[in-house]
Amino acid sequence: MKCCEKKVCEPYRKFIGRETSKVLQDKKAKGLRYTRILPFGYDLAEDKKRLKQNPTEQTRIDQIICCRKKGMSYRDIVKYLDIRGWRNKYGRKIGLHIVSKVINNWKGK
Repeated sequence: MKCCEKKVCEPYRKFIGRETSKVLQDKKAKGLRYTRILPFGYDLAEDKKRLKQNPTEQTRIDQIICCRKKGMSYRDIVKYLDIRGWRNKYGRKIGLHIVSKVINNWKGK
């Protein structure tokens, strides 16, 4: 019986995963909120549905990219931001994960 369930359920799970991904990518492309935690560099607009750029975090993004262009490693960039006391909108340190995402998104453009 388990073999039969696997043959039926696995394609359905893959289908649901693809559809969910499409919906989230569509929301992201339209500038709508697509995750519970707001992406670095953006805030929620007054309508509580759309994303708007956060000027302070956009400046941080520009600085991260500038540091990377100068040849700094991801860890060195994190240290650079921490020394300056820069935090994200939630008051946390800007960590390796955020720096990595910013740089990878920048490379893709």
